[in-house]
Amino acid sequence: MNLDAKRPAEIELKDIQSLVDDEVQEGKRLEYKRDLPGTSPEEKAEFLRDVSAFANASGGYLIYGIDEKLDGDGKNTGIPKEILGLENINCDEQISRLTHILNDCLSPRISGFIIRELQIDDNSYVIFAYIPDSWLAPHMITFRTKSPYYVRTSRGKVPMDVPEIRRAFISSATLRNEIFAFRAGRIGAILSGETPVVLFPAPKLVLHVVPLSSFSENLSFDIRSYEKILRLDPFGRGAGDNRYNLDGYCTFTPSDDKGRSSAYTQFFRNGCIESVDSRFFGDSFEDLGNKFIRATGLEIRILNVILEYQAVFSKMMVAPPIYVMLSLLGIKDFKISHKDLDFGYHEARKVDRDNIIIRELELGEYYENEADLASQLKYIYDQVWNSSGLPRSLNFDKDGHWNPH
Repeated sequence: MNLDAKRPAEIELKDIQSLVDDEVQEGKRLEYKRDLPGTSPEEKAEFLRDVSAFANASGGYLIYGIDEKLDGDGKNTGIPKEILGLENINCDEQISRLTHILNDCLSPRISGFIIRELQIDDNSYVIFAYIPDSWLAPHMITFRTKSPYYVRTSRGKVPMDVPEIRRAFISSATLRNEIFAFRAGRIGAILSGETPVVLFPAPKLVLHVVPLSSFSENLSFDIRSYEKILRLDPFGRGAGDNRYNLDGYCTFTPSDDKGRSSAYTQFFRNGCIESVDSRFFGDSFEDLGNKFIRATGLEIRILNVILEYQAVFSKMMVAPPIYVMLSLLGIKDFKISHKDLDFGYHEARKVDRDNIIIRELELGEYYENEADLASQLKYIYDQVWNSSGLPRSLNFDKDGHWNPH
């Protein structure tokens, strides 16, 4: 049994039992623990060393509630003996406690960390933690410990030496630069008209959704195996045409009599998604009428397509994190339009530049609930409003709840 064959959310108790039955030994991506970390400073530090070591290497699983076989000297062999389970615990409290330890004592935080319980019976559980291979490595322990940096090897966790730490920083920066370079290259292509289909000559709303694994694992999908689920709604404009192309698979709205499409969604072979709408702001540069950014429509559109893309990634076994990057091209002199602005509480101003490149948002998990996803996307929405001289999106109340209107 290999836990990597499943998403963390799909792992069941029988999968853990298979590890025991098959005597799968601990390794670079797997470690067994009999008990949960306690509350003493040393146990807290040990938990931080365990998790950060996985994140600073290639990720992996910590499984609590497993008894290991012993060698002739009474030492653990790393081979599971049986599922003992964790008894008389409040799983929610324990998971919350461990999560808070990581959030408070690791810098930077680990995106995509998942911890779950699996019930054995009414009073017994297995708890496992999934630690992703992090592109923000190296993660430093800020709690008291002998070394702030650890890495996982086939022999367990060891302190990182100076060359390893230096390489980790360089690798992290390189991966980030690859993602930024992909976005920059695509925006350049869109601005120069090098798009999969011919678009209307008008300002454009552009969304890039990039899984980290597209670059960290050099993903390459066989498009034919996923064609049905890749018939994506072209940026929320309804069903359209679709075709294979050199980059992967493209869906687009039907063309007009001049061969122009309103929008398209391009799925790249490495898992990246690009969506472009050339009629969100109007049909052309010459016939725009009132130059308004329809804020509520933009926010709803972005949320809906992200929900759709998350579902596709889940079906394709693409794990988070994903990076959401929004751009508004050719919108100089536009300004936010929203009914709350009519009351005079805020005054929208004209955008002072042609292209608005919104800072990227990292989603460390997939959000099925609209309200939860909207709270994450607020970071992007606020920047759009900022570009029009406004402090924040007025679709959020004072408590941060999204109420589009």
